[in-house]
Amino acid sequence: IRKGGNAIVYDAEALSGVKKIASKVAGDIKAVFGAAPKLLENKDSDSPVYVGTIADQLIRTLGVDVSDIEGKREVYKIEVKDGSLIITGSDKRGTIYGMFKLSEMLGVSPFIDWLDVKPVRINEFKIPKDYCMISKEPSVKFRGFFINDEWPAFGNYCNKRFGGFN
Repeated sequence: IRKGGNAIVYDAEALSGVKKIASKVAGDIKAVFGAAPKLLENKDSDSPVYVGTIADQLIRTLGVDVSDIEGKREVYKIEVKDGSLIITGSDKRGTIYGMFKLSEMLGVSPFIDWLDVKPVRINEFKIPKDYCMISKEPSVKFRGFFINDEWPAFGNYCNKRFGGFN
């Protein structure tokens, strides 16, 4: 990564959310290794991490077998193929969750931005040549974060934390 040979590669027509999270994961990789991979559209690099959905031309060109995730909701497949790491999602959210799984594998906390939880710096991270991991479909249809904004729960928090609302 420090020599500039690594890149996160996505399809030129990739969904904007996939491109945005690819940039976020590049920042996570920088937090771990001290240097960020390049972000490229449809290009090769010395050590690429390909990301995309099953509908992307890039994923089809790479010859990824998508039969095990096709038709599923928010599922991703992470595999090593021909020396490259490929993250394929059954849909946009699947691709995004797959990229965040890579960050998790590197030791990056989801709270890196909110709570300034810095990952441990490492010099090397290896994935076996035959690695293939397929996530499960979520057990709930909608995922999210809920703030109980009813009085007094959120109101007391805001008054204490931010001096109240005027």
